[in-house]
Amino acid sequence: MARDPQGHARLPKETFGQVFDRMEREVETKTIEWETIIEFFTKRGKPLTKDEMTALVSEDRRLKEE
Repeated sequence: MARDPQGHARLPKETFGQVFDRMEREVETKTIEWETIIEFFTKRGKPLTKDEMTALVSEDRRLKEE
């Protein structure tokens, strides 16, 4: 296991292979800098974009209304 979030987290458990696969999908450059790799392996994961945060807030509101 590379990541095993504790408590309430939207991040799934991931193996090292899954994290590297996700990195390859999300990073658009041919080479990946060390700073970028570290972002993918931090406890909270790679920071969300503004659009991703907005989508999660909308989803939370919808779930509360249901």
